[in-house]
Amino acid sequence: MEITGLAAAIHLNTDTNGKFASKGLAAGRYLVTVSRDGFEPQQKTVALSDSDSSLRFILRIAGPTFSVTVESKSTALDSASEARQDAFVLDQKTFADLPVKDGDILTALSSFVNPAGGAAATIIVDGIERTDADLPLSSIQQVRINNNAYSAEFPKPGKGRIEIDTRGGDDAFHGGFLVRDRNSLFDARNPMAAEKLPFSRKGYEANVSGPVLRKKLWFFVDANDERQQQSQPVVAYLPAGILQTDALSPVTRDRFLGRLDWQQTKSNRVGLKYELHLDRTENGGVGGFSLPDLATNLYHHDYRVEISDQYVFSPALLNNFRVALGTNYTQLTSANNQPLTLVQGAFSNGGAQVNEWRREPRADTLDTLSYSRGPSTWKFGISVNFHPFRTYSADNFGGTYTFSSLAAYEAQQPTLFTISVGNPLLTFQQTITRGSPNMSGGSEMSVCSRGSGMNFNRAYRAMAISHRVWH
Repeated sequence: MEITGLAAAIHLNTDTNGKFASKGLAAGRYLVTVSRDGFEPQQKTVALSDSDSSLRFILRIAGPTFSVTVESKSTALDSASEARQDAFVLDQKTFADLPVKDGDILTALSSFVNPAGGAAATIIVDGIERTDADLPLSSIQQVRINNNAYSAEFPKPGKGRIEIDTRGGDDAFHGGFLVRDRNSLFDARNPMAAEKLPFSRKGYEANVSGPVLRKKLWFFVDANDERQQQSQPVVAYLPAGILQTDALSPVTRDRFLGRLDWQQTKSNRVGLKYELHLDRTENGGVGGFSLPDLATNLYHHDYRVEISDQYVFSPALLNNFRVALGTNYTQLTSANNQPLTLVQGAFSNGGAQVNEWRREPRADTLDTLSYSRGPSTWKFGISVNFHPFRTYSADNFGGTYTFSSLAAYEAQQPTLFTISVGNPLLTFQQTITRGSPNMSGGSEMSVCSRGSGMNFNRAYRAMAISHRVWH
């Protein structure tokens, strides 16, 4: 409540019954204003004299209020992540609230993606298309979905893309350190195991960023290490009786990301990034009817170097150039080379009959020129991807015996024997040409030609014109 008169304004609070008292008011006319949150304020004038008087206020519920802001300014090209207002954007604070298991951000984001035809979403990391994005959460600056839904830069519309920006440094030093430790002492027993199986997960994640030269050169470094000891219960029916045991499977995961950003001039920014992924799994593929002899070992090594150059010619003209080089290598082998024995409904033993590897060097180049004028934005660019690879697959080169039952196994009467022969080095040829016209709010055209033969892949994609009109 506010009382305004000859002297300064007086602010008072009423009690639960709406009563109030004020002392020291001289005779005269006063304006009384009554207000409360959620109600419209009311004002009345009262004249104070020697005689008694009263006022009655009835407050109405406040209605909705609206605010419209109109700005008049020329359109300029905005390269910031927030420029697309139709995008679903997740920042670092949002990541902390997401139920992300084992740091797998892509699985958590799958609920927000709706790719056409049920195919997997396209992953874009720092502007370059990737097959995966196994990055530590602390190295991710922002994730966008449905960013520029009608773009010729990428082969899928906005709902079929997950665009990720990694963190960089600034003029202040920042750092973080995280330790993970989980043990089976706090887990329940697996119902298929006779006793609680051992399990442990230990690891750390550390990152630091800051300036090398203030206002010129910044760095960001993130390292992630994880060690797991997983046990799988084995319950099988053997001629000698029921076998109930467990197999220990160690898992190692290492991640490293380093980044340098150089502001060469006010209009030119150059970036350099290095990523390294290492994965090792021993005694995999064991559990249930599969005995420990069927163990497999997995080794994965992936590294990439990326260089980016962003040049602003004018507030309406921007050029982005990116090039990425790297190699992806995966090897999966059996613990032994014995023939595989499959006894249906009883057990599997022998060797897993898995022996394969794939080595894929990669070179990706993308250059995009963006121009904005009035309500329209045009993009011109080209993307070239060269992925020569060699792959080797000698699966089932030792043979597989299949028995219909445990009795058939004891009688040594297999129902099927299969074996693979030939050259384990694979070659193939594939060519795809794609066009995608767009008729929503503008026009776009993208042309893609992909070819491969004799163990190598080539892909060329020209973004002839990408025209979008904002209304």
